[in-house]
Amino acid sequence: MTVMLLAETTSVASEPQQKSTTGEIGDRAQMAAIEKLRLVVRSKGYAESRNRMLREANQDENQIVSEPFTASIETVLVSDEGSGSKLIDTGHLAYMGIGSDLALILGQKQVLAGLPPLPSSADFGSGVVISPQIDYVASMLLASGWDDLDASLSGRLVAAVPSDDQIMLANITSDAMYEKFKFYVGSAFDEANRSVSKALLFRKDGRWVETE
Repeated sequence: MTVMLLAETTSVASEPQQKSTTGEIGDRAQMAAIEKLRLVVRSKGYAESRNRMLREANQDENQIVSEPFTASIETVLVSDEGSGSKLIDTGHLAYMGIGSDLALILGQKQVLAGLPPLPSSADFGSGVVISPQIDYVASMLLASGWDDLDASLSGRLVAAVPSDDQIMLANITSDAMYEKFKFYVGSAFDEANRSVSKALLFRKDGRWVETE
């Protein structure tokens, strides 16, 4: 009887502790998933094309998380998996216990934390700055500080993201330079493994808009 009594007492006493441990493990797993969120730049319609594939496979209970950015570009939420990335849908966010608005904010903050700083006006010696081709670099478009850079240049700041791993910037001082830069961007877009947009972007009212 003594043994049984001790066993029952131990079982009752340990149950809350086991629940707490399980909860902590779940919290850690959720936090680890949240910390992998990245907000990336894709061509407009990218998320919808993936949602359409899910609908065709009768797996459309969840939707890819995305937002429009410019006329030809959107931002899409992904998870950084080291050697690659995976699309994040509303089902993933339900597991993490967060909503789309917060996820987009965290994804933007976390992708920018791993990217180089914005160039300075001194970097535009030839009028053009082309980023090294690295993961997520097109997401630099989401950073703050572009208006200050634009104001510091002798001409007009124009940007482009022909591919998801490259950003091209120019200090445009003439129509001829604009046309040359447009040609460079188009060529980079055509040669990209995963192209984004041929659009040339400039700053207006604190955001990026496409040139006509």
